[in-house]
Amino acid sequence: MKRLIPLLLSFLLLTACAPRTDTVILIATPEPQTTPARAATPSPLPTAASPEASPVPTPAQATFAPTASVPQESLAPAASPEPAAPSEQPPLLDRLAKERGVSLDGLSCEQLVLVAASGSSCRLYAYERGSDGIWSKVLGTSGHVGKNGVADSKREGDKKTPAGLYALGFAFGHDENPNPDYPFRAITQDSYWVDDPDSRYYNQWVEGATDKDWSSAENLGRIKTEYALAVVVEYNYGSSTVAGKGSAIFLHVGSESTSGCISIPKSDLKSLLKWLDDSKSPHILIASE
Repeated sequence: MKRLIPLLLSFLLLTACAPRTDTVILIATPEPQTTPARAATPSPLPTAASPEASPVPTPAQATFAPTASVPQESLAPAASPEPAAPSEQPPLLDRLAKERGVSLDGLSCEQLVLVAASGSSCRLYAYERGSDGIWSKVLGTSGHVGKNGVADSKREGDKKTPAGLYALGFAFGHDENPNPDYPFRAITQDSYWVDDPDSRYYNQWVEGATDKDWSSAENLGRIKTEYALAVVVEYNYGSSTVAGKGSAIFLHVGSESTSGCISIPKSDLKSLLKWLDDSKSPHILIASE
């Protein structure tokens, strides 16, 4: 053994000092296996028959949703507004006018007073027509009609108020005229309204008794309270007057049933007179509710 050690050392020394040759001894180590890169496959071109493909969303895109859904109708384009339907006429006025055969659209007047009677009591409303043809209420109050209510058939002295549509004539009274623009006649002690069917002045205002041919007439000068203010209802009036069919139908001051007139509180009648406009041809519609 002692002899081998010097021999090994000599071999190693000789080997280290010997010139190199072309022969190289390599100890092979396995290389890491790498997957060859896959060649990119071109995406097919869109054809006329199929729509262009959209990029595939990433998982984040695919799972994203807005916190609040948008109503479907808000996504549609706004429709152009349709013309607004005309407003309805006042229900009570519309109903009673139809029952009386009166067309609100066909009226030539622009001011209308409605008397809606129940027995000898009534509700009174004043309406004005707008540019759209709709009647709007401007005044409302309660009042009274004839002791025997409202009737289609009226005779002198029956204490009934005539139903129907009539023009409103001039105003009159003991008080000052509250509306200088509306026709008004002041009462004197010699003012009469004739209710005698046999008189040529039947259902007319007469000043003085020089040509008196009547046996019955209202002396307006003596009726201070009711005729403080009043408006003529042109029933059986003017050229169409029929003897005995009824006379002296007024809208006047009062708080109880009448002999055929319509009575309302003085303050309301004064307001009504201030509102009346002769150029708007005011009318009155009298009906039972």
